[in-house]
Amino acid sequence: MHLVEELAARHESEVGMFRAQLLKEDVGRLQKLIEMADGCAAYDAYLKDGLYIGWTQNDMRTHELKGHIEDVLTAVFEYRKGGSSDDLDRRVRRAWAAFDEARMEKLVGCL
Repeated sequence: MHLVEELAARHESEVGMFRAQLLKEDVGRLQKLIEMADGCAAYDAYLKDGLYIGWTQNDMRTHELKGHIEDVLTAVFEYRKGGSSDDLDRRVRRAWAAFDEARMEKLVGCL
């Protein structure tokens, strides 16, 4: 999945401590989702488990991003189960971008 490689490369060159940490955590989250999708045949079980992998601190605010997270989960699952096509890769990137934007709005609102 190209997104994981892109985020890992951005992490290596990021100078901001907060953003670097977030990128590191994001790479870990996406790698975990890939492993979960590869090891899970049932989408419902994957979705349930994937919602609580530490999207927010102690997953206390995960519910606020649930719709965006579910879009990411669906896109990653379909990418892993659907042959890893360029179209599915773009779908993962779009879902991730929407999630990241919503997450950053929530984080900025907390400051």
